[in-house]
Amino acid sequence: MALVQLRPSTSTIPLAEPFGIARGSRTEQSVVRVEVEAEGVVGRGEAAPVYYRGETTESALAFLELVQPPSDPFGLEAALPRDGDAAGRSALDAALHDWVGRRLGIPVWRLLGLSRQA
Repeated sequence: MALVQLRPSTSTIPLAEPFGIARGSRTEQSVVRVEVEAEGVVGRGEAAPVYYRGETTESALAFLELVQPPSDPFGLEAALPRDGDAAGRSALDAALHDWVGRRLGIPVWRLLGLSRQA
């Protein structure tokens, strides 16, 4: 297996329409993004921190910068830390699944045994 690289970042994306609840509304969402690269294949994942869990894009980014790149992206369970920032773990999980799907040439929904309509 070639060297695995993790590239975490953050960004703010506009929402398709305003999201509103009793406390207010917003028109954009900050997310943490991760790219996993190995064997010339790049998998991408992203997740939004959950504020009421105390998560921020900064906490997710800090978590991801401490994560050791997996030695084998196919070993999804072994590659994911058990504890830490949930948004960071979610983004990494999505990136690893995306990498495996791209490496095998199949979409993630099929990799997970789902129908396209799910």
